[in-house]
Amino acid sequence: MGNEDVRILVLDDSVESRRALSDVVAAMPRTVLEGASAPSDAAFSRMRLGSVDIVLVPAQSGLDTIRKIRARSLQVGVILISDAEENQARLTLDALDEGALGFVKRSAGWKPGDGHADLVRQIFPLICAYQARRSVKLIRESAAAAPTSRLTPGHSDDLASRLRNPINLVAVGISTGGPETLSTLFRGMPETLGVPMLVVQHMPPVFTRTLAGRLNQISSLDVREAAQGDTVTSDSVLIAPGGRHMTVVREYGLGATTGPLAIRLTDTPPVHACRPSVDVLFQSLADQAVRGVLAVVMTGMGSDGCSGVRALKKHGAYCITQDEESCVVYGMPRAVDEAGLSDERVQLPHLASRIARLVKQTRPFRS
Repeated sequence: MGNEDVRILVLDDSVESRRALSDVVAAMPRTVLEGASAPSDAAFSRMRLGSVDIVLVPAQSGLDTIRKIRARSLQVGVILISDAEENQARLTLDALDEGALGFVKRSAGWKPGDGHADLVRQIFPLICAYQARRSVKLIRESAAAAPTSRLTPGHSDDLASRLRNPINLVAVGISTGGPETLSTLFRGMPETLGVPMLVVQHMPPVFTRTLAGRLNQISSLDVREAAQGDTVTSDSVLIAPGGRHMTVVREYGLGATTGPLAIRLTDTPPVHACRPSVDVLFQSLADQAVRGVLAVVMTGMGSDGCSGVRALKKHGAYCITQDEESCVVYGMPRAVDEAGLSDERVQLPHLASRIARLVKQTRPFRS
């Protein structure tokens, strides 16, 4: 596909919404509006002719659209338009699990004609990611045939020579493509891990709570959205709530020189245009001198997480990045890789077992 324009079809039952989304497409570079209509057999016939690359659809019809595209073996990407409501969050995550490229959120009270610039800012990176994936023919199914992991050049698989501390905590940063990717990760996690996990997924409020509930259903680990003051405990997974930064602090008892970690949520300004931010969590772990952190940086746009990994490395952290072929967007992992901070790159189908193995093999060293 190279640098060709991306051809977009808007599907929506509302005439007013179709006009508004058509204006959004017209405001984006390197895109061509192929039409706007209600979902219909004629719309899918147009896709069959090969004149459409991406469809924009409301979240409530996204799942049905994806299934019809799949039933017709069409090579068309789907981007969802979602509102900030709990039922919309559920529908959005259902469609993402079925293979939607991503979603964009309309602000509460949005009306056709409002917020075009904000929607352009959200949609355009997804289109760029789609274009990049098509141009290099990254097909997700190929991940299963690839090597289990790829160690950073110069390293062996001798963990004892590379790990300065036993792993006491797993910290995950993820963005675009995250919901489906996290589902794959947590389906592969063991019944017990022996250490806590903290997860920052770039998502708006409401969506993170819904995501945590879904992951809790498919995992033996205790997965929930983090709340102010939560204690960080083994085999618990705390997901940063949308719209707030998640940090950690030490809880010291009377006369104690150390104590357990507790969650502190803050409303400080976004970092890398994100709140929650991966860097904010990672930096707080470094500020508390937490040793034995396994930092995992997964699919996502931008570079959030890179400076945080650098800070954690000063305290003996070990870092895994998701490899390029299995990423929806190889942005955040690329930043860490190119900075020379990744200890190994692992494909998604093998990431859960790799995390479990690293924890298991290092825990006996704990004093």
